[in-house]
Amino acid sequence: MGSSKLSSETERIVFLDYLRVFAMFLVFGVHASESVYSDGTLNFLFKNETDRLSVSFMSSFSRYGVDLYVMASAFLLLPLKTDSKTFFKRRFTRVVIPFVFWLLMYAFLPCLWGACDVAQLKDYLVQLCVNTIPPANHLWFIYMLIGLYMLMPILSPWLKQVSRRGEECFLLVWLLTTVISFIHDRFGYMYGEMPGYPYGMFYYFSGFIGFLVLAHYIRNYVNWSMKKTLIISIPLFLAGYAMCVYSFYNRSFYVDCVEDLEHGWDNTGMATVMMAIGAFMLIKKITYSKGFLYKLVKDISLKSYGMYLVHMMFLPFIYAYLSSVLPTPWTIFLSVLITYVVSYLAVKLISFIPNSKYIIG
Repeated sequence: MGSSKLSSETERIVFLDYLRVFAMFLVFGVHASESVYSDGTLNFLFKNETDRLSVSFMSSFSRYGVDLYVMASAFLLLPLKTDSKTFFKRRFTRVVIPFVFWLLMYAFLPCLWGACDVAQLKDYLVQLCVNTIPPANHLWFIYMLIGLYMLMPILSPWLKQVSRRGEECFLLVWLLTTVISFIHDRFGYMYGEMPGYPYGMFYYFSGFIGFLVLAHYIRNYVNWSMKKTLIISIPLFLAGYAMCVYSFYNRSFYVDCVEDLEHGWDNTGMATVMMAIGAFMLIKKITYSKGFLYKLVKDISLKSYGMYLVHMMFLPFIYAYLSSVLPTPWTIFLSVLITYVVSYLAVKLISFIPNSKYIIG
């Protein structure tokens, strides 16, 4: 079992609090950086080389935030400690209800400040029946997370009985899938894939499910010393980071759309997986759980889901102002920092409302 230090009062896994605090900062960094080159459409534009370099280095550093959050959930929850009914009831209360609430807020609130009209609002409400809407594009993550929660009761019995070697075999195949998108660039369809039929040999081993198994494997079998952690995790992280920077910067000169531009930033691609593993193992060594620092970290961790839900209410306006008075690198950094503080304070205030768990989780 992992050597994570537990808080004696709450039985919290201490390093996961630090991880959530850090992961949320990374996610905000991604969204601030996107404002530099994308207007929310499929197109992108860099006004100058400073913008291109700033995004290449700063956003590349942030791209594994979602991966860390998924690993934190799996590390904490798998295998399930309750029956499926209890598990889904808790997730529905803490995740789904706040998610639906804020989907509606992102549809209605822009109308109050003139960002959309009644016709647009009607379109948003129709679109919400099947997907998120442009003002709430960042909530794609919650759809994916709910899907993983739906999978956990199915995956949990296997994790309880599978051997270490069995998990390692699964993870080996999953790691292979993290490079398939790059193989596609060179060879096209592979191992049974066909036009209109992407369900090839490795399809069912791919995606975020790998992070669920990886986190469980780390908790049960990976207990490195500090020296070993530093020797392995730092080079692994830096190699993944270099791959992200190179891919984005190089592609920015010859691709035509955002999807192709961000190809190397795929959350389940090799580069971000390397960064996520390296960062997770480093943060796992944090055991400090005393004084004001940890009290603040713990409180932010508890409110991190709510912060994620609300932050795009603030970030676009903060970025728009700062970009008019500051260079791009400072605009990105301060937009993230100010949005982080404002989102935390907003969620802190909401937490005093009775039954606020239905609003902020």
